[in-house]
Amino acid sequence: MPRAARRALLTYVDLWERQVREDVWTEHWWELSAEVGDLIARVLGGRPGTVQVQPNTSVALSTVISCLDLGAGRRRKVVTSALDFPTTGYVWQAQGRSGVEVTIDP
Repeated sequence: MPRAARRALLTYVDLWERQVREDVWTEHWWELSAEVGDLIARVLGGRPGTVQVQPNTSVALSTVISCLDLGAGRRRKVVTSALDFPTTGYVWQAQGRSGVEVTIDP
């Protein structure tokens, strides 16, 4: 891994571990998450601005779901797993208000 990429990733993790104030997002993480996302995009063969680091899986899933119209059309069933992190299930279940049927496989 290039030195700059390693330094950016270590800075991101260090800020995450030491976060004690709400304003750390506006001070560092917005720009740093874009920088780390661009580094990851390069590894994946993508263009800058096409990968965005999120603070956790639930936020990432919520972001993706917000771009979809899951209540439209015939395909309204989402199957997830009981092995998924619990909060992702809550994110999916909230989609029931828009007509999405959520099934959790054991």
